[in-house]
Amino acid sequence: QEQFGSGRDGIVTHGLTQDQLAAAVGAARETVNKALRDFESRGWIVLSARGFRVLDLPALTRRGTPR
Repeated sequence: QEQFGSGRDGIVTHGLTQDQLAAAVGAARETVNKALRDFESRGWIVLSARGFRVLDLPALTRRGTPR
């Protein structure tokens, strides 16, 4: 977690490009972009240049939990 960024008050700064984020999670950059935009459109996060603010942590947690 600290390796890829820090969070405070729901704000996560990571300083990574989408290419770097994609490499970190084993996905294509386009997939990362689509997921981030989807999360933003659902009101779960607000994107910034090299980070984001979490608005709905429970929703993100549910999304990340295997079914």
